[in-house]
Amino acid sequence: MSIKGLYAICDASGGHRHALPDLAAQLLCGGASILQLRVKGLDDDSRKRRAQAAACILKLKDRFQFQFII
Repeated sequence: MSIKGLYAICDASGGHRHALPDLAAQLLCGGASILQLRVKGLDDDSRKRRAQAAACILKLKDRFQFQFII
C-alpha cells in the first residue's frame, strides 16, 4: 500500500486559533492524507471534549479520504 500526501498532527493541548475539527479540515484541504489527534496530559473534562472533537473529525471522512490516528 502506498500513501501519498502529508502526515499532519492536531495537538489537543491548545494554542490553536481554530477548533480542532476546523483545523483538521484545513489540514485535509491542504493535502494531508494521514491525520493524528494528539492528546496528552489532559484532565477528564478535557478528554471528553477531545473525544467529541474526534467524533467531529471522523465525520470529515464523508468529504475527505484520510487515515485517522487517535
